[in-house]
Formats: sequence, C-alpha cells, structure tokens
Amino acid sequence: MTDEALMEELKSGSEQALQLLHQRYAPVVFGIAARSLGSAGADDIVQEVLLAVWSSRATYDPDRGQLRPWLLEITHTRILNELRRRHRHPTEPALALDQFMANADTAPDTAAWQAQRQSVLTSALAELPAAEGQALRLAFFEELSHSEVAELLKIPLGTVKTRIRTGVSRLFQRLMPALGPTLLIVAIASAALWSVRTDLARQDRALRMLSLSDSETIRVGGAEGMPAETHGTFRWHPGISTAVVTLSHAPPVAGDAHYWAWANLDGNWIALCELLPDASGRAIAIAEAPALGRLPRLLVITEEHKVGREPAGREVARWVAP
Repeated sequence: MTDEALMEELKSGSEQALQLLHQRYAPVVFGIAARSLGSAGADDIVQEVLLAVWSSRATYDPDRGQLRPWLLEITHTRILNELRRRHRHPTEPALALDQFMANADTAPDTAAWQAQRQSVLTSALAELPAAEGQALRLAFFEELSHSEVAELLKIPLGTVKTRIRTGVSRLFQRLMPALGPTLLIVAIASAALWSVRTDLARQDRALRMLSLSDSETIRVGGAEGMPAETHGTFRWHPGISTAVVTLSHAPPVAGDAHYWAWANLDGNWIALCELLPDASGRAIAIAEAPALGRLPRLLVITEEHKVGREPAGREVARWVAP
C-alpha cells in the first residue's frame, strides 16, 4: 500500500491502516530520535509523532506534500522541542531534515527499534508470575495450541486458558506505562503474539477510541473507607462500544477475590471487566458492550468473590452521574 493510500484508509478510521502506519514508520522515527535523545527518549517521540499523525489525519492534504516528509518534519520538531525542554544540546549536532530522510531507513535504526521492543517485552514477561509466563511463552513463542500446552504441563485445559488470559491482561498492564497505547500493539506484534487476535482487535479499538480528541474521562472516586488516593477512571466516547477502565492505588484484595468494574445503564448492570492490579495497585483493562456508547448512570469498582448479574462485593470506587 502506498503512503497516499495508507492516509486515505487512515482518514476513514481503518484499524489496519493504523497498524501499517506503526509498522512502516515507528522504526524510522525511533532511529532518528535515538541519535539525539537515546532509546528512552526516542520511545516518547515515536508515540508523540504517530499520535500527531493520527490526530491530524482528517486534515492531511497530499497535494501539499507527501506523508514521509511531513511525518519526518513532525519528528524533527518534536526532537528539538524535547532538547529545549531538557535545556541541553545533543551530543552530536542535530541532523537536517533532508539528512534524516536520507538515512532514516538504515538497517541499524530498524535493528535498534526491534531490539528495544524485544527488550521491553522480555522484561515485562519476566515480571509475570512464573506459571503465566510459562504458558504465554509456550503458546505464543513456541506456537503450541492450548491443548498442547495443557498436555505438556500436565494441567487441565481450563487452567491453561485462565493462565494465558490472565497473563495477557497483566502483560498489557505492564506494557501500557512503558510504551503508551500507540506502541503497545507494535511491541506485541513484533514478538509474535498475533495469536491473540481477539485481544489485539480489542486493543486496536481501545486505541482508536483513546485517540479521538473528544473522548471523555470520568474519574471514579474512592469509596467510603478506602485510602484517599484510591480511584479509577472510565474513558469512553459517545456511540463507541469500547471503553478503558483503570484503577490506581488499589488495596490488596481479600483471599480469592478479584476487582471488577461495573456500569449501570438505564437501570441495568453490566459487568465491564476484571481489573488485576500490579504491585503498585494499578490496573488497566478494556471493556466492550453495545450499551457503552452512552453515559452510564453509575460506575462502581468492587471486590468480588463470585461475579453475578450485579455488584455484590465491597465497593472500592464509585461515581454517580450528576
């Protein structure tokens, strides 16, 4: 697909075009930015540049210039802005834009990008509980079926599915702060996790919703008796059935309980998603339901031992529509 065709698809909101934009230009931007800002700084620039292209896709006019020079100009500007913010100069003189374009596709840049993605993913996998990490590696890197993993590990098939589902959820939580929503899909795809196509599709839809300038955020305050800093957020957009729920500073759950987010719409409760906090008490999850494109009456996060048709456990956070 040409850059021009890619932008036309992007204007229509194509998720496939968004993925292709990541694959085509994330290594280029990373390689350029890393020369002046290092790998950590380059990650931020990649996220900013690709989000800028996504946010400006409706106003892009190919008659005013091709995609590549426009994207590299944004990259150049973001790098200079970051250098000014740091109040320092790069270790080497900043390359001119035409030099960026000439050198952007060199193999070392692409290799550096891939190495950085693999490093972040490997670190995230290492932080998972051993059983979940083992199941993920066998299912995705060794490309075994769930049944084959169960047979190899001598455990029930249901246990394998639970470990993989929970492991992917935890991996998503760990990669989101490190890479941001824009780079998360690229990191997972580059590590051969495309087997989780349903999860990736959900992440694509969540990314698309989060990228919309008029998406809305509801802060779900801590319930009575919870620590003052405990809270959640509910990111949504009218007419879109995908939402993103977060939980911060969550206290440890009791026993075998789990945190669940709930929404009440028109008097009916919807179990949105399970929230699996990390060691710092932070969790993030994607919720999807046809009714989520409307403002809920009530949002709660509860501690549930068994999930039923409505929240029954201790409330951790609550929001009521005004």
